[in-house]
Amino acid sequence: MVKQCIRTAGMMLFIFILNACSLGEPDQVGQEPAEKPTETREWVVKWNGEPDPAFLETVDVLRKNDEDQTMLVKVHEDVDQEKWRAEWLLHDQVEYIQPNFQYKLNNETVDERGEAPSAAAKEPSPDYFLRQTSAVEAWDVWKPKKEVVIAVIDTGVDLDHPLIAPHIVNPMNIAYPGEGAEDITVEDIQRPEERGKTAEEIDAMYAESGVYNDYEERLGAVGHGTGVVGVLLQMLGLVDGENPVESTETTAKIMPIKVMGYHDGEKKGGSDFDMSEAIRMAVNRGADIISLSLGDWAYSKNARDAVEYAEESGVLVVAAAGNRQGATNEPIFYPAAFPTVLAVGGVTADGVFDVYSNHGTGLDLVAPDEHIWTTGNRDGERFRLVDGNSFSTPQVTAVAAMVMQQHPTMSPAQVRNLLRQTADTDVHGWNEQTGYGRVNAFRALTEAPQPDIYEENETQDTAARVSINARAEAVLNRPDDEDWFVFDVPNLSDALDFHVKVRLEMPRSLESGVEVRIKQPGKETFVTYTLERSDEVLLTLRPGETYVNVRFHESEPSRFLAYALETEVLMSPDLYEDNDQQWHAHELDLDEATLVEGTFHTEGDDDWYRLRTPEGGNLYVDVSAASPRTDLVLFVQQLGGSGVLVDENGPTGREQLQIRAEAGGIYYVRVSDLNMHPTVGKYDLAVHYEPLVNDVSEPNDRSDQARHLSHPSTPVESSLHSAADYDWYQLTVPRESDVTVRIDGLEEAVRAEVTVYDEERMALERREIAPGDKSLSWTETLPEGRYYIRVRRLSGEQATPYTITYFLE
Repeated sequence: MVKQCIRTAGMMLFIFILNACSLGEPDQVGQEPAEKPTETREWVVKWNGEPDPAFLETVDVLRKNDEDQTMLVKVHEDVDQEKWRAEWLLHDQVEYIQPNFQYKLNNETVDERGEAPSAAAKEPSPDYFLRQTSAVEAWDVWKPKKEVVIAVIDTGVDLDHPLIAPHIVNPMNIAYPGEGAEDITVEDIQRPEERGKTAEEIDAMYAESGVYNDYEERLGAVGHGTGVVGVLLQMLGLVDGENPVESTETTAKIMPIKVMGYHDGEKKGGSDFDMSEAIRMAVNRGADIISLSLGDWAYSKNARDAVEYAEESGVLVVAAAGNRQGATNEPIFYPAAFPTVLAVGGVTADGVFDVYSNHGTGLDLVAPDEHIWTTGNRDGERFRLVDGNSFSTPQVTAVAAMVMQQHPTMSPAQVRNLLRQTADTDVHGWNEQTGYGRVNAFRALTEAPQPDIYEENETQDTAARVSINARAEAVLNRPDDEDWFVFDVPNLSDALDFHVKVRLEMPRSLESGVEVRIKQPGKETFVTYTLERSDEVLLTLRPGETYVNVRFHESEPSRFLAYALETEVLMSPDLYEDNDQQWHAHELDLDEATLVEGTFHTEGDDDWYRLRTPEGGNLYVDVSAASPRTDLVLFVQQLGGSGVLVDENGPTGREQLQIRAEAGGIYYVRVSDLNMHPTVGKYDLAVHYEPLVNDVSEPNDRSDQARHLSHPSTPVESSLHSAADYDWYQLTVPRESDVTVRIDGLEEAVRAEVTVYDEERMALERREIAPGDKSLSWTETLPEGRYYIRVRRLSGEQATPYTITYFLE
């Protein structure tokens, strides 16, 4: 995956303007409450049958899969998307409606790691990753019996690259149907105005225009798939230095499927629908393994169905855990986080956990992800040095391919277990930074598969650590055999509990069954369940280590049982449930500040809160999530009125709103998750209310409401109510004069800004008042005309009184 800063583009779904709402835009023109135009989102819809004709009248169908009965649609601009989704989710034939998430490439930029790849203290040899994964050693003992086809779902590949071309079969292009699967080039990502310029000239062009410069982000996609394929071929011994290796009947073949592209700098593809369709297409066209170096934190039912289809069809899916986005490197991305996907993280050239690689629940294996020498397609290059989780993933994919070539009858589950069993690690079982360890090709080809990779785990002290929300396959191989496992329930808050499902899958029913004994955190006793067939138990647990003991019931005659243990951790209902509907809204006592810790514990969980403002004032609402799997949506509505719905930021962002509240007003606040999937994590809702300080100048939040300063040398008392409050004034200069503007009486801790505009609202002068200065005065020669002054605070929360005066000389 591409480890680079992704600028998450948030969007406002709908905004209904309240009569009592002031958003503080300096130049907003007054208008009646009305629905504003919104950006329309793409949605993935799955039907259980034929689509309803009434549904089709509300959308444009962009693409569809008749076999899987999924379609990609865009809602008509005149349709309220929130109401549309809520209505059609209730339809008997609709299985799900979800956003068409955008997946990320995760190769790493120089800015993120803080140094160029070649600037490391000791740069490793170009083939170091082949040795660290024991691929070189494995080639001497590898005995491939058949070819395998590896589908690489990515940005395409350089089909003319001499090292790659001999091994390509059946290339496909989903991003641009009907075109070839050629990789993204520099020319593709450049906008017309960027052509012919150097990177430095492009930077200067954007700096001068003040437009956000995403050129480096686009450049990160160039040759991505080519680099991934190059790593695969090196691991498989299909590159001899700088010389190609001939393809034979028993060598691996590469099936490139292009799901992301650019044209004139505009991106196309790279979405959940594209990736899921590519997985199904790869399976249907004969792939044995699918390698994915892209993903996202958001849970997708469409992707879930696609990887389950691959597993049922005997196709192994390997996916990147993802790379750190900003300061967040946990949890791992989907589709890697699905239980049947082999999830790959990263280690450095020194073999230690790479903090730039995502880690946590569901991680399986790691491989080197920095200083990777691979094939390139940029500016005529044949090789380049790359970093990122994108390039550890094909290393694991290659080892899986070697195993499948040597053991053609192995199932995907058996291959996953063998790679986990033979990985290099210092711990017994699993850990959140490196999973089961660093992949080892030599051991994978030379060690016999073990039916139970968690042995020796016959006591609580030797319990094998496993991941939550994952699947462990084990064996009871004698009547007195016991298997012990331990997993961690995360600690998010003292006020939150967890629901934990422990499921045991058995191939047959038993006479007396097995005992599943569970030791909860902080308790010395066990809860015991006897299961005679595949079943699950549900417990409410506190955070901490949870032990699970599996053993035969004392009267069970069986002597051998292969089983699978699955754990799933969900949030328990929070303290404010049941508040899923507006008429069940939880009443909040509105002090100066109120903090709520909430959870989304079920699919489609909406949390409603109700509050009353005793007098007129400013109401601030701020909500943030602990997990990037949650994409928050905030809605605030006054009783009897319309409301404001905010979805401006992506999963790692917070949603905020400030409104002017009425005296005795009743307001509803709704917090929801756009993904509508239960998440291990909490959200923090902060509500702050601040009564208004008497300000005779209000309302003057916009330039069209500016208070007229009619008398020079006469102070006007005013107040800044909040960080979102703007105070506008206008004055008339009868002839060219020296005009002095003076601000007095600000509180010591406040930093403020004063700006003078001409009649066309063009800024003429801007000054700041530093904390502790309390006042500001400056003089400017102005010609005859009308002028505007805007005062706003840059720091602090409380209402701040001040006086404004102007003088003519």
